[in-house]
Amino acid sequence: MRRTNLALFALLPLLASAPAADEVTFHVAKGAVVEKTFAHTLDLELEEMKVRFGDEEISPDDLGGFEMSVETSGELVFVDEYREMGDGRPKLLARKFKNLQYEENQSTTTDGESEDKSSEEESELEGKTVLFAWDDDEDAWKRTYEGDEAAAELLDPLIEDVDLREFLPGKSVSTDDSWDVEAKLFDHVLSPGGDLGMRSEDDDEESEEFERQISENMGGEVKVTFKGLREEDGVRVAVLAVEAQIKSFGEQSKDEDEAQQTRRYELDAGFEGEILWDAAKGRPHSYSLSGTTKVRFVDSSAMDHGGEHFEMSQTILLSGPSKLTGAWASVE
Repeated sequence: MRRTNLALFALLPLLASAPAADEVTFHVAKGAVVEKTFAHTLDLELEEMKVRFGDEEISPDDLGGFEMSVETSGELVFVDEYREMGDGRPKLLARKFKNLQYEENQSTTTDGESEDKSSEEESELEGKTVLFAWDDDEDAWKRTYEGDEAAAELLDPLIEDVDLREFLPGKSVSTDDSWDVEAKLFDHVLSPGGDLGMRSEDDDEESEEFERQISENMGGEVKVTFKGLREEDGVRVAVLAVEAQIKSFGEQSKDEDEAQQTRRYELDAGFEGEILWDAAKGRPHSYSLSGTTKVRFVDSSAMDHGGEHFEMSQTILLSGPSKLTGAWASVE
């Protein structure tokens, strides 16, 4: 009897340090292998088009019945192996980029004549494995290839955290407690894994620069609310309701043929949905976020000629539904 009591007392420190099954914390087991699938769809339609010469705005009736639509879809599949665990994060993680797909279909119509254009993006990272090793001295991740290698410059833009750790409360919470998440971190949902080097034949340095600026300039508001626990696919999950309003922009200017040309890209997106957190495994189970995205392109030019100053601008506003999903599945 006394021996049994001593054994129970010996277990108390272990029980106290083990995370409760319903805590919203990250505590993936060492050696766990998880397949993570992320999908993104976006369907945009022309909402508004304006053309201006100086102070004169061209009537939409004079623009030839211009119409435009853009449909994009992408799927990313990673297989992550948590080889060593640290304090609140992996210490050594191996990520295989199993599948990287992205395609865009664009359709324009002018004066009744349509033109369709499709493009597919690929990455050298597909099929490769990258090791993320946490360096305590540098307080940063070190990235290296394991096995077959791709371009070295693809490593630095990669982001280890696709488990949405920054969306967690960081403390004990009760039902309907809310907290804010830095808007810039929403890029972890819009672009899981960071810049994966996805490129198409039509991409150039200008488009890559816009992507970089959009990521760097991301702002807005992101709020997460704990809605309690429920069963999902036989798994006990913590429900994190997400409301996000994201804004960003990119701008580039250049001189060409005596004219100064400026192109500006503006993003305004709202999302609502849920992150379902697997309480026992200490990682996400899935998420689904949907809403409306607006994209505005503004092309403008200015030049001086013959003692006169000329300005012209064209604004295109596209809007439509967007959906982001993610799913985590253990690999036995």
